Amino acid sequence: MSKVTQSELQEIKDLIEGLDQKFDKKFEKLETKIDNVEKSVMQLELKMEGKLGKIEGKLDGIDKRLDNIEFVNRTIFGGLILGLLLAMAKYLFPNLLT
Repeated sequence: MSKVTQSELQEIKDLIEGLDQKFDKKFEKLETKIDNVEKSVMQLELKMEGKLGKIEGKLDGIDKRLDNIEFVNRTIFGGLILGLLLAMAKYLFPNLLT
Protein backbone atom coordinates (compact mmCIF):
# COMPACT_ATOMS: atom_id res chain seq x y z
CA MET A 1 0.00 0.00 0.00
CA SER A 2 1.31 3.43 -0.85
CA LYS A 3 1.62 6.20 1.64
CA VAL A 4 -0.28 9.44 1.15
CA THR A 5 1.89 12.51 1.35
CA GLN A 6 1.03 15.76 2.96
CA SER A 7 0.83 17.55 -0.39
CA GLU A 8 -1.65 14.99 -1.73
CA LEU A 9 -3.79 15.44 1.36
CA GLN A 10 -3.66 19.20 0.82
CA GLU A 11 -4.73 18.77 -2.83
CA ILE A 12 -7.68 16.61 -1.78
CA LYS A 13 -8.62 19.12 0.90
CA ASP A 14 -8.45 22.00 -1.61
CA LEU A 15 -10.53 20.01 -4.09
CA ILE A 16 -13.17 19.29 -1.46
CA GLU A 17 -13.28 22.97 -0.42
CA GLY A 18 -13.63 24.03 -4.05
CA LEU A 19 -16.50 21.62 -4.56
CA ASP A 20 -18.09 22.81 -1.33
CA GLN A 21 -17.92 26.41 -2.52
CA LYS A 22 -19.44 25.45 -5.87
CA PHE A 23 -22.28 23.64 -4.12
CA ASP A 24 -22.86 26.64 -1.86
CA LYS A 25 -23.12 28.97 -4.88
CA LYS A 26 -25.48 26.62 -6.68
CA PHE A 27 -27.56 26.22 -3.54
CA GLU A 28 -27.81 30.01 -3.13
CA LYS A 29 -28.93 30.35 -6.76
CA LEU A 30 -31.56 27.68 -6.22
CA GLU A 31 -32.78 29.42 -3.07
CA THR A 32 -33.19 32.72 -4.91
CA LYS A 33 -35.03 31.01 -7.75
CA ILE A 34 -37.32 29.26 -5.28
CA ASP A 35 -38.00 32.58 -3.54
CA ASN A 36 -38.86 34.17 -6.89
CA VAL A 37 -41.21 31.31 -7.73
CA GLU A 38 -42.90 31.62 -4.31
CA LYS A 39 -43.42 35.35 -4.88
CA SER A 40 -44.87 34.69 -8.32
CA VAL A 41 -47.23 32.07 -6.94
CA MET A 42 -48.42 34.43 -4.22
CA GLN A 43 -49.06 37.16 -6.80
CA LEU A 44 -51.01 34.73 -8.96
CA GLU A 45 -53.04 33.62 -5.95
CA LEU A 46 -53.96 37.23 -5.19
CA LYS A 47 -54.98 37.82 -8.81
CA MET A 48 -57.03 34.63 -8.85
CA GLU A 49 -58.81 35.58 -5.61
CA GLY A 50 -59.84 38.88 -7.15
CA LYS A 51 -61.05 37.23 -10.32
CA LEU A 52 -62.90 34.55 -8.36
CA GLY A 53 -64.76 37.28 -6.48
CA LYS A 54 -65.80 38.86 -9.76
CA ILE A 55 -66.92 35.51 -11.14
CA GLU A 56 -68.94 34.79 -8.01
CA GLY A 57 -70.68 38.15 -8.37
CA LYS A 58 -71.52 37.43 -11.98
CA LEU A 59 -72.81 33.98 -11.08
CA ASP A 60 -75.06 35.49 -8.42
CA GLY A 61 -76.47 37.88 -11.02
CA ILE A 62 -77.07 35.05 -13.47
CA ASP A 63 -78.71 33.00 -10.72
CA LYS A 64 -81.14 35.82 -9.94
CA ARG A 65 -82.00 36.22 -13.62
CA LEU A 66 -82.62 32.50 -13.96
CA ASP A 67 -84.87 32.59 -10.92
CA ASN A 68 -86.90 35.37 -12.54
CA ILE A 69 -87.13 33.45 -15.83
CA GLU A 70 -88.23 30.29 -14.03
CA PHE A 71 -90.94 32.24 -12.22
CA VAL A 72 -92.19 33.75 -15.48
CA ASN A 73 -92.13 30.34 -17.19
CA ARG A 74 -94.09 28.74 -14.36
CA THR A 75 -96.63 31.56 -14.48
CA ILE A 76 -97.06 31.27 -18.26
CA PHE A 77 -97.31 27.48 -18.07
CA GLY A 78 -99.89 27.71 -15.29
CA GLY A 79 -101.90 30.24 -17.33
CA LEU A 80 -101.84 27.96 -20.36
CA ILE A 81 -103.02 24.98 -18.31
CA LEU A 82 -105.81 27.07 -16.77
CA GLY A 83 -106.82 28.36 -20.21
CA LEU A 84 -106.92 24.81 -21.59
CA LEU A 85 -109.00 23.62 -18.66
CA LEU A 86 -111.46 26.49 -19.11
CA ALA A 87 -111.65 25.81 -22.85
CA MET A 88 -112.34 22.12 -22.18
CA ALA A 89 -114.98 23.03 -19.60
CA LYS A 90 -116.70 25.37 -22.05
CA TYR A 91 -116.55 22.73 -24.79
CA LEU A 92 -117.81 19.91 -22.55
CA PHE A 93 -120.34 21.99 -20.65
CA PRO A 94 -121.44 24.81 -23.00
CA ASN A 95 -124.45 25.80 -20.87
CA LEU A 96 -122.57 25.89 -17.57
CA LEU A 97 -120.78 29.21 -18.06
CA THR A 98 -123.54 31.19 -19.80
